[in-house]
Amino acid sequence: MRPDPPLGAPSTGAPFPNRSKAPALPDALVPHVRAQRTSEAPLSQDKPSQAPHELRALYRRWAFLDLETTGLTEPIGVVQVGIEVVDFDGEAGPLPLARLSICVDPGQDHEPGALQVHGMAAEDLVVGRPAPLTLHGVADDQTIDPLADLIDPVVQPWAEAAPAATAWLAALRPEVVACWGDYDFLVLEGLAGRDAPTIELPAVVYVDLRAVYKEHFGAATPQPSTRLASAAKAFGLGDAQTHRAVSDAQLARLVFDAMADAADASAALGAA
Repeated sequence: MRPDPPLGAPSTGAPFPNRSKAPALPDALVPHVRAQRTSEAPLSQDKPSQAPHELRALYRRWAFLDLETTGLTEPIGVVQVGIEVVDFDGEAGPLPLARLSICVDPGQDHEPGALQVHGMAAEDLVVGRPAPLTLHGVADDQTIDPLADLIDPVVQPWAEAAPAATAWLAALRPEVVACWGDYDFLVLEGLAGRDAPTIELPAVVYVDLRAVYKEHFGAATPQPSTRLASAAKAFGLGDAQTHRAVSDAQLARLVFDAMADAADASAALGAA
């Protein structure tokens, strides 16, 4: 996950300045929902801006994704992939279905700043070595379904981790892939161009949750930034960001659900 700028701070630029040859993820956030990918064409019609409770009602199955990476300079390597897949089913509330956590040997050095963020040094990420649960951010008692979860016990090379993660995700058939900020989308886009056909991006809707938060709650929150941890604190979820990919993916889901609940309550008051 890329460190988030303060609310209203100028963009520092894309992490893939030379990514023009990559097969693009949907380009436009309008303002926070990427266009839907299809098997026939890279882009379909852009999705309009919608409030979080409307998004939750419109799409049932969501995959919340987080990446930890080697830094912000190309070539960017992935060191950890975390995904939580959840069904939102009306009054029944969110139903977590499965989690994925894979530690990856990126085959390159880490930037010092990235190492300070996630703490995973090169010696922690050697192919075939155990991937400690402290790196995964998943405890044994958090397993949802041993048959559905993919918590890999050893560090994988990217050439194996990418197809394993995409096949796992495709089997669960999410309607939405959501990340906190568009950095992870840009990283995946760059890797899809660099490593195609190793990684195949699913034909789903892509949602930037940080942009949802900024648009609908940024002006009202006492927290001065759009960091995931700040948003979690604003919704009473504590300051729980771990910079372990699957834990941060789960926290992004909890924040999104809190945003949707708050927007739903506000809409109900407005209609009363």
